[in-house]
Order: sequence, then C-alpha cells, then structure tokens
Amino acid sequence: MSDSEGQSLLASTRNGSHECLDSISRTKSNDDLPPTDTGKDAWLCLAACFLIEAILWGIPFSFGIFEEYYNTHPPFSTHNGAGIASIGTSATGLMYFGAPVVSYVLHRWHHTRRFSSAIGLIITTIALVTASFADTVWELILTQGILYGIGGSLLYNPMIFYLDGWFDRRKGLAFGILWAGTGISGTVMPLIIDWVLQNHGLIITLRAWAFGMFALAAPLVYFTKPRVPPSRIHKSEHSSSDFAFLATSTFWTLEICNVIESLGYFMPLIYLPSYAISVGQDHFIGTLAISLINFAAVTGNIMTGALIDHLHITTVILILTTGSAVVVLVGWGLAVSKISILAFSVLYGLFAGGFKSTWAGSAMEVKKLGHEVEMGVIMGLFPAGRGLGAIISGPVSEGLLGLGFGGEGAGYGFGTAFGVLIAFTGLTALVSGYPWVFRACGLGVWRD
Repeated sequence: MSDSEGQSLLASTRNGSHECLDSISRTKSNDDLPPTDTGKDAWLCLAACFLIEAILWGIPFSFGIFEEYYNTHPPFSTHNGAGIASIGTSATGLMYFGAPVVSYVLHRWHHTRRFSSAIGLIITTIALVTASFADTVWELILTQGILYGIGGSLLYNPMIFYLDGWFDRRKGLAFGILWAGTGISGTVMPLIIDWVLQNHGLIITLRAWAFGMFALAAPLVYFTKPRVPPSRIHKSEHSSSDFAFLATSTFWTLEICNVIESLGYFMPLIYLPSYAISVGQDHFIGTLAISLINFAAVTGNIMTGALIDHLHITTVILILTTGSAVVVLVGWGLAVSKISILAFSVLYGLFAGGFKSTWAGSAMEVKKLGHEVEMGVIMGLFPAGRGLGAIISGPVSEGLLGLGFGGEGAGYGFGTAFGVLIAFTGLTALVSGYPWVFRACGLGVWRD
C-alpha cells in the first residue's frame, strides 16, 4: 500500500469515527425529548395550532359576507364591484403564496420560527385596524388583502414545522385536525361578522376582530413550539435544503393538480351569498350557506387526514375531486330552494373543504422518493400552488361574470348569471383528479 493510499484510508477511518460519534451524541442528546404522537406536549401544540388556524383564517374564509356588504354599501358600492373580489383572494393568495419564501427562511434559520409567529400576529392585527380607515377598494386590497396575507403567512407557516416534528405515525391525522380549525372558525365567523356588519358597520367589525384576534392568539403562541429546541439541532442540519425533489414528476403532478383545484375552489365561498339573493332567497340563507361549508369542512379535513394515513394520496385526491365535481355540477347547478342551497353547502364542505389536508400526504409521497428535506419546505410549495389559484380566481371570476351568460335557455342555477361560474368550478374539480389516472397508467414515479 502506498503512503497516499494509507493516508487516505486513515482519513476515511477518522471521518467515519467522527460521524459515528456525532450520531451517538445526537441520539443520546435526543433521549430526553418528549415522545412523538403521544403525550401532553404534542397534543398541546396541536391544540394551540388548531386554535390559531381558526382565529387566523376566519376573516379570509368569511369574505363572501364582506363581498356582499362592499357591493351594497357606500363608498365601496360606487365601484360597481370592480376589484372587490380581489380583496379576499389577495389575502388567501398571499398567505399561501408567501409560504415557500417563509418556509425556506424558517428551515434555514430555525431560531426565527417563534419570532415569525409573533411578528405575523402583530402585522395581521395592524392590517385589520388600518383597513377600518379605508374608503376605497384599492385601500382594502392593500390592508385587508395584501398586508393581512403577509402577516398571516408569517404566523401560519411555523406551525407546519412544529407538527411535522411532533407527529410521525399520525401525521396525516394531525394535519387534518389542524386544517379543521378553518372550518370551525368559518362556521361561526360568517354569522358573527354578518350580525356586527349589519348592526354596527364596517369600522366596528374590523377593529373588534383585530383586537379580539390579538387577545385570543397571543397566549397560544407560547404553546406552538418545536419538539427539538433550535439550540440542539446539529450544525450539519442547517445546510441548504435538498431541492432535488423539484425535478421530479411526482412533485409537479401533485402541485399542478393542487393549482387546478384551487382555481374553482373559492368560487362558492365568494359568491354564494350573492347567488342566494339572485335566486330569490333572503340574505340570511347566503350567510348560513358559507357557515355550513366551513362546518362540514371540519369533518372533511379530519376524514381526509385519517384517509391519508391508510390510502395512497392519489386515491384520496380522486375521492375528493370526483365528489366535489358531482356536488358542484348537480348540487349547485340545481340549487334554487333554501334546502337545496344548504344541502349543497354541506356536501361541498365535506369534499372540497377537505382538500387542503392532502398536502401532508403529497409531501410524504415526495419524501418517499428519498429526498432528505423537512416536510415544511415541501408543504410550503403546496399552499403556494393554492395561493396562485386563489389570486387568479379573483379576476377570472369577475371576467366570467362579465360575460353576461345565464338567464335564458338554461334552468336552475345554470340559468343565472352565476351559471358559468358553476360550470367552471365543477370542471376544475373534475380535472384535478388526474394524479390517480397518471398512477394507474404508470406515468411518473409513485411509491405504494
């Protein structure tokens, strides 16, 4: 053996010894960590995340109530509806679309996660307070839309990393429970917002919720914490992420499906109150319809999360998207009576309302390909896909309504000015089930 070969062998042996010692050291240092999936710490973190989710998303997911109010009350009604839909879609879009950037920062610098939550809560509070001073639509887009979306993204995304660390075998269920928080808030918030708007006006509504949100969420931030403290994360884990998964067909198949589904998903949430009035129902039916969508989404998200722990993700997506398409094209398309509108709302919440919970399953499917990257980084890209769809859906919906279709020839919901929106929502839901077809046909790489 030559001297150079001997030195190489010695260096290799030393490196192997160091790696072994590092591994043993990390294992010993993690022996005293709280257990995953069980114990009070894991479930306290999940409960806090659930409540923050409910508090944060109550305003964006109740925007249909604001949309109807802005269209019928000055000074915003003088705009003839132009740009109003973009207020709600800007907030939801940015909360989703900012996820990749925020997730990368949170992954790269672990110590910023709790700081991010606190700053995000402050920004969302400021956004609603400043929105109460607005007297033009563009000011509402900047405050209730864009600023709220930025703050919400900072508050929301650390929770994805926390739950990924706290849950392993029950990961799908944990994320399903997290996203069920949106449904709980969306059930109660439309009724509360509508009552306050009608009795006290916009200024009181926005300011009351701003201060109420801060008072409720601030104590909860303490319980949203990582299982492994940042100071105990090994230095090598701070290296840049493995973004090789971005080159896989598996990721892009699931991401594009996510974007397509989101293009139509928000249409009922934005327009059901106005639709109900257009078919002769009173104002309360539209408000109740939004509440029922969100109420049913609680069950939808939890059921979807449980299914992800037992079925392949493409199968779960197919169940949700096919169900959503049938519910929209038949349920909304024929809904003109009180009972039919409310029945549609419940079924839509069960199927479409649970779609967000597929992100955990999609991220786990990508990780099965062997990519060593935190789930929070992968999952940050799926909300971005929904955010893209949400932002596009605002002007698209206004454009479709501007076509002036409906009112002649067709019947039921399709005979109204909203008929083209119903068809668009159903079509996007149907098409977004294609990952199951790809897997069945052997297209792409999938792990069973």
